[in-house]
Amino acid sequence: MLRVTCHYMSTYITEGIVLKYYPYRDFDRIFTIYTKEHGKIDVIGKGTGKLLSKLAGHLEPYTVSKLMVADGRRWDVLTQSITLDAFSTLKTTLSGLACAGVIAEAVDLLTKSGFEDYAVYTHIHQAFDALNNDSDHPPMLIYHVIWKLMALLGFAPHVTACVRCKTELSGAQAQASFFHFIEAGFVCNECMKEGVSAVMWPTSREGLETLHFLMTAPLAIWRKRDTLSPEDRGIARLILHYYQYCLGDAVIPRSILFHRAVFSPVVH
Repeated sequence: MLRVTCHYMSTYITEGIVLKYYPYRDFDRIFTIYTKEHGKIDVIGKGTGKLLSKLAGHLEPYTVSKLMVADGRRWDVLTQSITLDAFSTLKTTLSGLACAGVIAEAVDLLTKSGFEDYAVYTHIHQAFDALNNDSDHPPMLIYHVIWKLMALLGFAPHVTACVRCKTELSGAQAQASFFHFIEAGFVCNECMKEGVSAVMWPTSREGLETLHFLMTAPLAIWRKRDTLSPEDRGIARLILHYYQYCLGDAVIPRSILFHRAVFSPVVH
């Protein structure tokens, strides 16, 4: 981290991905940015709501920028910005914007401010890069991004063994696995017999293997696949429901609704 003392104000330089912004007062904006060095930060851009603002063009959502930020009282203040990667191609398609919106919202909802995590930053950057480099945005990609993001942030479910008896979930045993939302992992058939719960989700052996694979698999594996197989649909539903469970019923990820409207068939 580079910090410079300038007059009475301490400043720092960082690289970040703009997740969103909202207007503040007459011509200011509050930006939520996930940075490489500081994790998620909220900063104020003075005058960035004006048509002739020099900063605004470098602070559009889903843009990677190098920023100079000055320490402030309520919010740190953006003083300079320069675009490193605009991801301009993804912004030209409705499907690209729909996917980017889901990614940005998921990062915003699942992360807390001020916690540096380089792996999360890299994952976000790779996700936007994948969207930008492929005009055909496979509908399964976004669920892969969310699943991997939750794993990086510590929401990772236990995939390889039963969360109750610790039995390895392999071979025939995996044929009767059930995902338990409250225990954040899979329950084997024997443990499931102790009591069926409404928070259990039946999962096939192939689905279990795919979920384990997705935690480390590159996002590019979904290229050239513009439809969802029945197995994919089941995995996507599980991921989406677990994502909602982690957020809590009071939080509604609204960008998912836009994503559903854009992609067909609908996953819910």
